[in-house]
Amino acid sequence: MATLIDLPETVQSHISNFLRPRWRLGPTTFSGIFQAPDVASIKAVHPNLGAVPLWKKNEWKKRIREWGSENLTKMRYKYQYGTLPDQMIKKGWEEKINTTYRHQNCYVEHKIIYFEVSLKDLISGIHPLPSAFGRDSQQEDDLADLGSLQLSVNGGYVHEMVPAPTLNTMIPKNKRREWLIKCFIECVLEHYAKKMAVQAAGKQPDFMKEFKKIMDLPFDYPLTQTNLFKIFLIELNVYSGTVYSHEAHSFDMADNINDLCSKELNILV
Repeated sequence: MATLIDLPETVQSHISNFLRPRWRLGPTTFSGIFQAPDVASIKAVHPNLGAVPLWKKNEWKKRIREWGSENLTKMRYKYQYGTLPDQMIKKGWEEKINTTYRHQNCYVEHKIIYFEVSLKDLISGIHPLPSAFGRDSQQEDDLADLGSLQLSVNGGYVHEMVPAPTLNTMIPKNKRREWLIKCFIECVLEHYAKKMAVQAAGKQPDFMKEFKKIMDLPFDYPLTQTNLFKIFLIELNVYSGTVYSHEAHSFDMADNINDLCSKELNILV
């Protein structure tokens, strides 16, 4: 019997889409062509497809996209950027950062400067450096294009109230990976673990074993938490952002998906 297990996932997806029923009948009239949402209907096409792992990837990819959209800007983590020098504290910068620049996701607490990052920042690994901490001198003449908050005074004079960020900084690589794993646990592992707990009637389920069942995959299909994490990152469009250091005159790149998945995951849910 033919099997698709060893074929690349992209080939499996094309075959899966080709085999899906392409039509359905509405309540009274033909409702048009569509892609069937459930793999179970594929297996009804031919008995030999019963052992073919055309798994319900669309179902859980949709879960990732919806979760990512809901949490793109509101999910916050924080890390220490550095210590505010005493001379700047004497000049009132602690209060200024906590008021004037607070909307740029930074604040000072006990002399420590903290930056807050969202899922959107984690996707690139880059965080806009609040304008209180640096400006790109080459772009000073383009403040309007950069979206700085400006105020028109006396009908003509434009006063720049709060400069917009023009520089970027790298999110600590170990923190970025740690937080992306936390996102993965919330979005994927905990979400499906709740379904498994109901099915297992209170027993502690083997996550990967039960996940394969939910996805209509054979028990021996080579799928790990690391594989799921990689697909999770791909669906979120995670990439390696780049920061240019004016001091070092060089570029620094955030980790790409392969870097982030270089260590195997084995998380107890």
